[in-house]
Amino acid sequence: MTWHLVPDAPAVFTEAPIPAEALRGLRHKQAPSGVTVVAHDYATWREMRKRGMVVPSSMCRYDWPGGKTPWPHQMATAEFLLEPGNEWCLVANSLGTGKTNTALWAADYLMTQGEVRRALIVAPLSVCSHVWARTIFTDMPHRKAAVAHGPADKRKLLCADKSLDFVIVNHDGLHIIADTVASEPFDLIIYDEATAVKTTTSRRWKTLANLRMGRRLWMMTGTPTPQSPLDAYGLLRLLRRDRPFGFAQWRSMTMEEAGRFKWRSRESSERTIATWLQPATRYRSTEVFDVQYEDIEVDLSPEQARICSELKNAAGVHLADAKINVANAAALLSKILQVQCGGVYCHDAAGERVSRTIEAQAYFDEIVRFIGEADTPVLVFAPFQAAAAAIHKAISDAGFAAGLITGAVPQKARVPLFDQVLSGELRALVAVPETMSHGLTLTTARYVLWCAPPFKAESYEQANGRIIRPGQRNGVVIAHIVPSKLVRGLYARLKGKGRLQDAVLQLLSGSR
Repeated sequence: MTWHLVPDAPAVFTEAPIPAEALRGLRHKQAPSGVTVVAHDYATWREMRKRGMVVPSSMCRYDWPGGKTPWPHQMATAEFLLEPGNEWCLVANSLGTGKTNTALWAADYLMTQGEVRRALIVAPLSVCSHVWARTIFTDMPHRKAAVAHGPADKRKLLCADKSLDFVIVNHDGLHIIADTVASEPFDLIIYDEATAVKTTTSRRWKTLANLRMGRRLWMMTGTPTPQSPLDAYGLLRLLRRDRPFGFAQWRSMTMEEAGRFKWRSRESSERTIATWLQPATRYRSTEVFDVQYEDIEVDLSPEQARICSELKNAAGVHLADAKINVANAAALLSKILQVQCGGVYCHDAAGERVSRTIEAQAYFDEIVRFIGEADTPVLVFAPFQAAAAAIHKAISDAGFAAGLITGAVPQKARVPLFDQVLSGELRALVAVPETMSHGLTLTTARYVLWCAPPFKAESYEQANGRIIRPGQRNGVVIAHIVPSKLVRGLYARLKGKGRLQDAVLQLLSGSR
């Protein structure tokens, strides 16, 4: 049978004959003509779906807040989250497809329907405030949210504050408030970057497993198997109410021995994962857009903020064993950008030019997080060799295969790295943009991450052009790490082909 929306009324109707038993317990009316009208609120829709009726989602009546129009795939994903049987589910939409807004809209709708009283959001520390709290503030002004960070007593008080619709906590802070969460009316847990619970023996996994009972659990990650099929096991155990098999059996189902103590993925592993990692939904960015631009905000560390401030007010800054020299305004801009990238060139006591790493953990964490979420290799651009080296080290230390190309790398040594990007052997290729600006085609990758803006609009456009080319069949994401107002302004000028002098004047006028 086909159900239709009743215009200007929260109801649906059908002209097909329906047995009375099928309508038992539902708010409905039947006319002598045979037309049946049924209420179209969430609870009724959910019950109709349980009974196998194909009914338009009640969320089609939702007044999407924030002044944004959701993409079709966001609407479809939100409706998936509401389906009966999907109380514990995985949203595997790829990076850049708007998972944050999608989950918040679905949660807000359930709150309006009285199905969810409060929601707990668990996310990496770097995105708790900049992404989740800010999105709620800007797009859901009718909702209250707070980040539970800091001393344990403060975190627990926030969890107990029933005036908050959303409480946000970082992955490694969840265990601190677990007892409080267990006793509070959190009907929904949204777990961002769910690969953080891929290991069933970890404290993160055990804490979440103990809390999920009786609650909705929406896990989100664009890369459920970042390193191997084994990474899916922790997610599978959280999704499945039963326990279909142990870890050893999962390994034998998805991996095969390739030598002594060596394992490799079976050819059938992708199908096996897709079969068992359910319920889940997946939209790739190629199904959504051609090119998507995204700004990723991150806080400067106290050391970065101090050095930038001193550079603007003096001709140089002394570090422990070296000095940053500033000769003119252009050099000032360059040095501040280097500091904000976490790697800067200085001069030691003998006057020799040396590079130094600046404490910038939040900055490096955000870069690593982006690469971990990407489902193809990522081209990572930094306009300074010292910064590129520091970024490459952070990515490698996190366990990702990464290459590095700067002006010091010979041309012959670059070719194997390009081949490894095309074959998918590398998760990231860190480069100074001018080394990859012309002629190169790397359409296997569909993510570009700018760790700092280059000085020329041409360098920006040409470097992005390595993946925005004929032959690119995937949606492309161009992302910018934004640690300051200065950097935001520089990216805006690059896209508008603005002049470097404008940025210098902005810097000198007081922008951080």
